[in-house]
Amino acid sequence: CKGCTQEFQGAAKVAAARLCWKEYAGRHESDQLRCWATEALGCALYADGQYEDARDTFLAHLKVIKSAGVNWQDTETPLAMTRENLAKCAHALGRLDELLAMRREMYAETQAKHFVTDQRTIDAALNLASALLSSDETEEAQKFCRETLRKLKRGCPPNDARVVTLTCALAQTLYDPAAQDREYLMADVQEAETLLMEALQASRQAFGAAHTQTARVRQELDAVRAARKGDAVDGSKLERGPIVLDKADDGDEKAASSNAAEGDGKEEANEEGASI
Repeated sequence: CKGCTQEFQGAAKVAAARLCWKEYAGRHESDQLRCWATEALGCALYADGQYEDARDTFLAHLKVIKSAGVNWQDTETPLAMTRENLAKCAHALGRLDELLAMRREMYAETQAKHFVTDQRTIDAALNLASALLSSDETEEAQKFCRETLRKLKRGCPPNDARVVTLTCALAQTLYDPAAQDREYLMADVQEAETLLMEALQASRQAFGAAHTQTARVRQELDAVRAARKGDAVDGSKLERGPIVLDKADDGDEKAASSNAAEGDGKEEANEEGASI
């Protein structure tokens, strides 16, 4: 908006995107400004909750990229963005079979082009794992994450950010506090806790104690520990109050760990200090 400099929202954003589309619609379909206007319209429709119309727009754009994009300097980036947008539309529309098929195809293609340590491969793996969980393919999701994490550890140090992210994804396949309709074995909850403890330690080394990624891992660990103690496997306890995150710096954490290890051996102190 020229008046307030804020980004358009809702219907206003859709209207602005339609005006932009009309401005460039008369150009050849391979014209990149026309393609940009198409992508912008699809994104505006999606942001406004018009998922079916957004999907149709992205499908038309995908067809253009595949046919006319051969003359562009870079087709991989717009192709990946459009397919990602289509996957989001499928998820929003509840078309989980379509979503899973797309995520499988996108992962297979990405894996064939890039190393397992490449961030694009990891992102595709995380998206596939999420789609598997959404489709209730829990066992396949666990197996897939274990295998991918095993391959990733061959080429990355334990405290690498990519290892941390995928470790958390594996833990989520074992226990997800947000999925209240799933049943869990206590052994799986225990393994999820162990994985998240490892991820928390690695995240502190990779990002620092105050980083949002570290805070997110700590929150997931708190949720698993609540279930581990039988407080609320369905996650209801976590909705009654905020999680207090540990925001101490590295020096404070090392001192706390040392004090806990040398203390009176209380279980809680050992768990928070020595284990983490």
